[in-house]
Amino acid sequence: KEVNVEIKKLTVHTTLLKETLSWITSNTSFFHGWEV
Repeated sequence: KEVNVEIKKLTVHTTLLKETLSWITSNTSFFHGWEV
C-alpha cells in the first residue's frame, strides 16, 4: 500500500511538471512573438 501511494505521488508530480513546462513554453513563445 505504501509503495502504491509513492507511485501516485510521483505520477501527480510528473503530471504537474509537464503542465508547468508546457505552460512556460507557451508563454515564452507568446512573449517572443509579441516582442518581434
